[in-house]
Amino acid sequence: MQSGAPTCDATHTPSLRWPALRAAETRLASPAGSPEGRFANRPYFFPGGTPLGALGTAYTRTRGSNDLRLMAMDRLPRTIPTPRLTLRPFELRDVEPRLAYCSDAEWARYFPIAQPYTRRDAEEFIAQRQLDNWGQDPAWWAAELDGELIGHVGLWPDLPNRHAEIGYAIAKPRWGQGFATEAVSAVVDAVFTTTDLERVYARADVCNGASRRVLEKVGMVQVGEVHGNRVVHGRRTDDAFYAVLKTDWPPALDASG
Repeated sequence: MQSGAPTCDATHTPSLRWPALRAAETRLASPAGSPEGRFANRPYFFPGGTPLGALGTAYTRTRGSNDLRLMAMDRLPRTIPTPRLTLRPFELRDVEPRLAYCSDAEWARYFPIAQPYTRRDAEEFIAQRQLDNWGQDPAWWAAELDGELIGHVGLWPDLPNRHAEIGYAIAKPRWGQGFATEAVSAVVDAVFTTTDLERVYARADVCNGASRRVLEKVGMVQVGEVHGNRVVHGRRTDDAFYAVLKTDWPPALDASG
């Protein structure tokens, strides 16, 4: 039994892979929607030779009904330019850079992601992004810098409550350069200017000071803290929750920050 504040150290107990990947939803099982059906006449192969349609798994964190998600998600731009980045759909060529940054143990410290992260994991993730239906599934943007994939942003809507959770990650070699703040701010702005959502929130491990600073720079404020909210790599963690309302956007940020 744990009590008090988390230790915030770098010690982690190995754990079984987080069961994020599961069997494809019913829509993917239909002839028109299945991996085999959608790609039957499109011979997509990863560089390693794995047929895209052979993976047959889907990563799903959907909330609410498909009809409700469609009401807002289909209005979000699939490509979002920022001063330095291009936020765009994931492509098959992203397998190698995705594998590279997700394989870094220090990068993965706060993420409930398989470790070791394998090429198969990267292929499954990229394959599912090709199968996602824009407007009906959580939205994902690959963060590209000068043609190089350096991270991603994800958005999970909860239309009945008119808000969405945002998640983000930047490759370790690009840490400390403001790319996460830039990407998250651009997506939040797109949410508030193109949809009827009224609130965007995010969570961060209380020990992850860098991620918490990103959310503060974006203009979010801490709205709560949940003790023992998740188990990440065998360690139960506390999460700090941050949020911003549409009525408070855009925030009046300190230019020196």
